[in-house]
Amino acid sequence: PANFFYVGTQYATLSALKALGVSAPKQLAFALRLLHGLYSLLIIAFTYRIAESLGGRKIAWWAGGLVAIWGWMPLLSVHQLVEVVCIPPLLFGAWQLVRTPRSEWSTKQLVAAGIGLGLATGLRYQCGLFGVGWGLALLWPLKSDKRLELKAPIILAISSLLVFSLTQITDVFVWGEPFVQLRAYFGYNTTHAMNYPQGPWHQYVWTVLGLATPPAGLALAWGLASRRVKSEHWRWLLWGALAFFLFHSAYSNKQERFILPVLPFLAVLGSAGWAAWIERSAWWGKRPRAMRGLVGWTVGFNLVCAIGLSFVYAKKSRVEAMDLLYQRGDLRNFAIVQVDGGTLPPRFYAGEWV
Repeated sequence: PANFFYVGTQYATLSALKALGVSAPKQLAFALRLLHGLYSLLIIAFTYRIAESLGGRKIAWWAGGLVAIWGWMPLLSVHQLVEVVCIPPLLFGAWQLVRTPRSEWSTKQLVAAGIGLGLATGLRYQCGLFGVGWGLALLWPLKSDKRLELKAPIILAISSLLVFSLTQITDVFVWGEPFVQLRAYFGYNTTHAMNYPQGPWHQYVWTVLGLATPPAGLALAWGLASRRVKSEHWRWLLWGALAFFLFHSAYSNKQERFILPVLPFLAVLGSAGWAAWIERSAWWGKRPRAMRGLVGWTVGFNLVCAIGLSFVYAKKSRVEAMDLLYQRGDLRNFAIVQVDGGTLPPRFYAGEWV
């Protein structure tokens, strides 16, 4: 059993497109790409809003602009990757809490944050680690009240768990009992983790620094470590990102896409920390051209990557072969000769699962 929640959204989308008269596999695939790309723009919007609440308009432009120009996003955001699809609801949950001071949080805000966290976890189970980090950090007492803070983490936990449970309700109809997929997911990964790419504990450090664009990634990491941001929301945002990052660093199965949800939080926290650092740095204060050079290199490098990756036609030979069979209109079956590997033909583009 696999997580049906995201698969179900794709089934509903394809059914709606077919009802509207879109039937050719390439047209359906293009529509899915376009919808995913438009949906991914929420990542930029929420990153901007979170950063604005954390450090003001200038930080928001830095963080939101960085997420917007990352050269690998156009390619990854249009594909059906739950590691990218889960990011908007996760950021939405964080934004609900950072937009007002903690002492002014309402029950409505906490429930809305839990809805975002629950949806993200329903799409990708590991997003629940953000919730674990947030909940632990939110137990920290307010400065104005030294008592243990319980309201925020309890409401956040209840609302997120309720929404997550609703995303898994299809198990009852498909398998006859709840949480079959969740149990199967943990059971499979417990016994088969070593069958997938392995890596050292520090692998994701270099992955994140690389995806954030060197040397900008180093600047963000330095800002993250400097802890000079005065915002009261800094701690729980950081704890959530660290819980997610440390788990994946400790887990044996290491694939680059797994770490993608942490990158917008790195952009927000790192940009805020870096800005606070350079404001107090005599070295950077005397070298404004160095800062402009860093920004210019980051923008230029990512534009080159974005232009190059945007025109990549992955697995073209396989797709075009299947499309040719679809265009003939008389497909009943086909044979594939494999010489040096287990290549799978993308039968979706043939219009028939034969």
